[in-house]
Amino acid sequence: MSRKRSREDANFPEDPDEDLPLGTHEASLFELQVDELLNEASIDYVRADGVHESIHKLSGILRELPERIINAPMGETAQYLERMGMPQRALRFSPPERVHAVGSWAGSTMAKPRRLVDVALLMPKSCFDEKDQLNNRYFARRIQYLAEVASALRRTPDFKDVTWDVLQHDARRPVLVIALRGLGSESFALRLLPVLEPGIFPFSKLAPQRNNLRASPSTAPAGQAPVVPQKDEPSLLPTPSYNAALLQDMLADVQQNALQHALKGHPNLAKAITLLKVWLRAQGLAEQPDSLNGFLLSMLAAHLAATGSMAHGMTPLQMMRAVLNALQQPSLFSKGIAMQQRSSEAGGAAGAPPSMAVFRRHHAAVFVDTSGYLNLAARLSKSAMAEICSAASRSLKLMDQPTDPEAAFAELFMRRRTPTLTYDAFWRVTAPVRAGSRPAEADVLPSRQLEARAESLAQQALGTRATLVRAFRAPLHASLSLDSAQAVPTSVIVLVAAQLDTAESLRAVDMGPPAESPQAAGFREFWGDRAELRRFKDGNIAESVVWQCSPSGRQHIADHVMLHALQRHLGSDCAVTGHASLLDAAMLQRDSHLDEQATARRQIEAAIMKLGKQLRSTSSLPLRVVAVQPLSAAARHTAAFPPLPHPLAGGQRSQPGARLPRCMDMIDLMAQLEGSGKWPDHPRAYAKAKAAMGCQLADELASGFGLHASASEHCVDVLADGFAFRIFLTSERDNVMAAAAVDSPADDLTAAEAALARAAGHDALRRRARHHAMLAALCGAAPAFPAAAQLAARWLAAHLLSNHVTEPISELLTAAVFSDEKTVPIPGSRTSGLLRFLHLLSTHPWQEQALIVDPNAELSAADREAAMAKHSKARREGAAPALCVIPAYAPDVWLGQDLSAAVVHRMSALAKQSLMLLQEHIEGGVLTPKALCAAVYSPALADFDALLLLSRDALARAPCAVLSHQAQRAAAVQRGFAPALSVKPEKAQALLSKRSRAMLRALPQGTSLI
Repeated sequence: MSRKRSREDANFPEDPDEDLPLGTHEASLFELQVDELLNEASIDYVRADGVHESIHKLSGILRELPERIINAPMGETAQYLERMGMPQRALRFSPPERVHAVGSWAGSTMAKPRRLVDVALLMPKSCFDEKDQLNNRYFARRIQYLAEVASALRRTPDFKDVTWDVLQHDARRPVLVIALRGLGSESFALRLLPVLEPGIFPFSKLAPQRNNLRASPSTAPAGQAPVVPQKDEPSLLPTPSYNAALLQDMLADVQQNALQHALKGHPNLAKAITLLKVWLRAQGLAEQPDSLNGFLLSMLAAHLAATGSMAHGMTPLQMMRAVLNALQQPSLFSKGIAMQQRSSEAGGAAGAPPSMAVFRRHHAAVFVDTSGYLNLAARLSKSAMAEICSAASRSLKLMDQPTDPEAAFAELFMRRRTPTLTYDAFWRVTAPVRAGSRPAEADVLPSRQLEARAESLAQQALGTRATLVRAFRAPLHASLSLDSAQAVPTSVIVLVAAQLDTAESLRAVDMGPPAESPQAAGFREFWGDRAELRRFKDGNIAESVVWQCSPSGRQHIADHVMLHALQRHLGSDCAVTGHASLLDAAMLQRDSHLDEQATARRQIEAAIMKLGKQLRSTSSLPLRVVAVQPLSAAARHTAAFPPLPHPLAGGQRSQPGARLPRCMDMIDLMAQLEGSGKWPDHPRAYAKAKAAMGCQLADELASGFGLHASASEHCVDVLADGFAFRIFLTSERDNVMAAAAVDSPADDLTAAEAALARAAGHDALRRRARHHAMLAALCGAAPAFPAAAQLAARWLAAHLLSNHVTEPISELLTAAVFSDEKTVPIPGSRTSGLLRFLHLLSTHPWQEQALIVDPNAELSAADREAAMAKHSKARREGAAPALCVIPAYAPDVWLGQDLSAAVVHRMSALAKQSLMLLQEHIEGGVLTPKALCAAVYSPALADFDALLLLSRDALARAPCAVLSHQAQRAAAVQRGFAPALSVKPEKAQALLSKRSRAMLRALPQGTSLI
């Protein structure tokens, strides 16, 4: 059977010379950036001649090692073999037959910062017996062989810095790493890879359907009779992963030859592979044990080149795009691809290689090499393939339709994406490895099986709540000795992450199959006592699981689902830590709880709808109210704390004994009056007429609906259903009157009156209305946005930045991370929204580039270019602000111009620190939730020279503080401030400078000064 697959079968692009979809100017800029990146990322192999000399010197030392018989492993080798359950036999050691460079160094495809040079040690056939492919015998002798090499090298002055590592995170395959010291090679290290000559072991014995691990009398479980292996015993399970690991050592040179052949036929292929490796690291895919690595990516590129999917004259960027186009296909590896088979590389194997169906039956991903026996993608998991497909698809979208070519380039190659910036929900699962598990008898090590099991259970439990579930396998790291390497852990810690479906993740009922369905038994077995028969509104009777939750706790349902499913199937001693409630404490305020806040938000919606209906029904006004639009953040649920219903405004608190707020937050509304041609033509007369209309409206609300209403020059204040509303009247004449008012002299107003006049101005109301409309639409499209905006506003206020970063800017900064699905799927939880908000604050080049916020894709490419060009011109002239946010509804308006460079720098630094704390906790669980919330949402008091602790009773917002008064004082003392001393304002005035006196006069008695 031919191994060469057609282009149609592989689903590769039909036109290899496909042009880059960027425009001519953008494509040229992108190519220049890629060329510069390649110059920075590529290794100068000419100047690194010390590496070649070191390999030559190492070869001479190893080739001169004496032959000897090692009767039994000693020391760390014996302990490692015992821990792995591998046989400890005598080894006939002989020096390697050949020592040569392989991998990225041999192919000139190494990408910085990696400086690890792979060196193959060809072990002689005399070191092995005929059936050493069975029962880990080969891997045991491989380890013994390396231990002898390590012992010899540690006695040499040039190669004595020897450490142990594992190849592809496989505990069966340790390797040696040697740090170089010679001139021209100081920053490099050699990784010694033991390899075999093809054909030492029969290829047919290592096919994926064959078994090579059989229980022996020495490894049989206690209390059971030894299992005597029988020839072709049907009860033995296949060992595809074990077989693939052995084949990789036996076919290393074959794969290197195939790669070198492709590199010679395509001059730019080496640069394309280097570029792909940079991309792989930027996407956070290179370090996962079950995902892509540089070698597999190189072999895929070589395969595409051999099958004609890459033209000879393609640029590196075009070749990279061809590889990404293949990777974005979900069925690429699951359907299976095969390199062109070469009979000379099959090692004289008898019979035909296994069919593609055999490989698909035993592996989730299939990529058969030129021998026809080795699956190069044996390590890949289904979740890793889905993650790779998603990353490749997003990258192609960025290359096809970049809203900003420079930002697209940074996302593709420069900014490293971590799991916490890609996924929405996270669970830290700690489960013990089943007692009696024997690594020597398992095709996949028990710890890896447990990781895969946790992922499978999470996928089944979450179901349609998640679009992608990923369990990140624990990597195996380098160590000084084999004895210190934890190859066989007693417990496994798995980070399970999920990209949530925002429409499904908050549902409280999981509907299963109908009661009479054959799948009903499986549903009940999976969920246990949580499964119950339920009749739904449509009359359907089906198995279901109901998750009880409070009004504010729907985001916790996924945590309850994971906890129940994993503890039921992995054991009650399995610990599952979710992070949905991680920041609940930050959203609490004294004398209130989260459920009351959730209820208040619904009450605000109902009160706005009711008041709007009342306004539209007023009949005594000369002009009717035809539309009412909210303007405040509380109306779109993005305010950190919603106004709670106040009894003095006709509301009722859920906690009767709770303290009443001293100040009521206003909820702004804009009431549109019907058109008329009888308005005055003079701006001043027009304003007075509209004020009179407001007075009539207040009277109508008071007399007709019994509401407390008061009118002023610019607005109407109303108390209704427990909330305070401020109504601004507007009409179609506002635009004309605003233009005419420019030439009219302004009245002498106080600061408060001037601020209210500005808020009631036509431009301000129009901008706020568009702002609300844009964000309200985003709230509907991204249900996680309101909660994320609340956390973001809370973070800014906690770090004393809310006076600088106003509420609209805070909302726009949060909306920015929900705007571009090309970079990454929009956040599906409030935690992921906050993480990406902090990442934006800490990484965006605020001094150099404006931030355009366009969640609804309203701006055209020309509008974006004009806005960015205007900002670039101002920056060149030194007139650009330190932070510039450009909303889509007003591309000619720059928000954030009042922020100083010092404030922006401080905000970025604080965001970076908070992001690091959150990521470390999610990935490693280093803090308790309470300590983490206090660390992320506490101001950096050490950055200030003096602290003024104000009396809580004199502050309207005191219940909203993250830390209590006592905790703040304790934190201040811990950060080096003197103990708080209670002083009176007149004494404090004598201690502080003259500039502080105005502020101190406003302080109440009992103020504490630190």
